[in-house]
Amino acid sequence: MNNPLVSVVVPTYNRHAMLRKALRSLTVQETNDKFSYEIVVVDNGSTEPTRAVVAEIAAGSRVALSYVREEAGGYPEALNRGVREARGMWVALFDDDQLAEANWLKELLSAASLTKAKLVGGSIRPQLPSARTLALSPFCRGLLGESAFERTARVRRGERIPSGGNMMIAREVFNSIGLFDTAMVLGGCDSDFVERAVASGIVVAVSETPIVHHVIPPYRVTSRYFRWASMRSGCDIAYRDCKKFGRTKMSFFFTAKTGQAILVNLPLLILSVLARNATQSLHRRCLLWRAIGYARETASLATRSLFRRGLFISRLEFRKERTTFSYDTEQ
Repeated sequence: MNNPLVSVVVPTYNRHAMLRKALRSLTVQETNDKFSYEIVVVDNGSTEPTRAVVAEIAAGSRVALSYVREEAGGYPEALNRGVREARGMWVALFDDDQLAEANWLKELLSAASLTKAKLVGGSIRPQLPSARTLALSPFCRGLLGESAFERTARVRRGERIPSGGNMMIAREVFNSIGLFDTAMVLGGCDSDFVERAVASGIVVAVSETPIVHHVIPPYRVTSRYFRWASMRSGCDIAYRDCKKFGRTKMSFFFTAKTGQAILVNLPLLILSVLARNATQSLHRRCLLWRAIGYARETASLATRSLFRRGLFISRLEFRKERTTFSYDTEQ
């Protein structure tokens, strides 16, 4: 791994103020003159002045920073365009609402070198709004993008898989298993990619030390957002289960998850409400919302009712977050 070139791919859509901060954190990565890197911003059809923001940051950057526009809507479409544009032997994925610690890339490369892995993931820490007072359960923090790993670099064995907001992939992995699934417009294409990599025998490593911070705007810590994110998560899991196990086996998963929702999470929700435990109440509601999303997607996939699925999915599509919720771009 002598003097590797890393391409950092940053998909973005109508979030130019946060993108500016994200890029600033990327242009000051520590390299110790041992590797070089570039930044590729993929504008997924924004109506905001995204190109101007990229030009502004590029003008004062010592790092090569390029802009491409991808009109085909969807997070996986943007990722795939970024991979195609990237020149590096490694492709690092980063989101436009994140901030990278200065040693982020250095730690990813170190983890890859120590483990000989071809796919490496690090930790994502939610940066909650300062006014947030309610404690969140690990599941709810996961809906906000938290991905916590402990200890230094090691080959992943049966633990949580890396997340797309903090992942570095060797170019040869794409050559081996292909790109991201463009049908996964609700999100989850990164998890699907890692699962495919693991299934094909590619070594995956995780490490605590490559850290990025996920900036959480106020609307994301509301009950309305958690409902939206939970149902989207349920649909994503159902789609991936269908890909892995087929429609026939989906009925067993559907029965198990529905039973758990009715027999376990619903009674625990009632108890938490009676006990006025806001943290547990939100946790159980999110699990129930996820079960509803799973059931709805399972029914759509099983009956091939594509029209009804289209109407349902359109409300949960990843990019709809920008228009579904009131967004303060300066957060």
